[in-house]
Amino acid sequence: MIQVDNFLPFYDAIMTRSKHFAYFTDAQEHEMDGPSFQFRGVRTTNLVPMMNVLRHHLEVQLRINLANMYFHKHTPMPDVMPRLHRDGGFQTAGVIYLTGGPGCGTFVDEQLVEFKENRLTCYSSQTLHRPEGFPMDRMVLTFFSYDEPPSLASNV
Repeated sequence: MIQVDNFLPFYDAIMTRSKHFAYFTDAQEHEMDGPSFQFRGVRTTNLVPMMNVLRHHLEVQLRINLANMYFHKHTPMPDVMPRLHRDGGFQTAGVIYLTGGPGCGTFVDEQLVEFKENRLTCYSSQTLHRPEGFPMDRMVLTFFSYDEPPSLASNV
């Protein structure tokens, strides 16, 4: 697992940009694109073809090619326990924390990565993981790749 604080040098621009996209539930996404992965909250359509600077930054820093990338929002759901899962079909997954606070981190292989604004966490998509919870509004940028996860030795 890789963790990098202050990952996006253009964090404020990304936050502004996140407000200009439509967000969909998994049911709405299934109607548009056919069955896909289930998810809570709402997310954008795949941003890989639309956000070239962001895509390029992730790909260069992590040395992977992105397949999918989404802004993903959750409203407060304090009584919901997110489920452990693997992201089938991909080799690499990750999140960049955008908004949230205490309780909005991610468990990766039973290790808690606490929420910190603009923190990147990248891991094997086959590792069991889940959001810590949704005690307040939470927004992350999630991304997936068919490439092997970067090693800790790669200069991220």
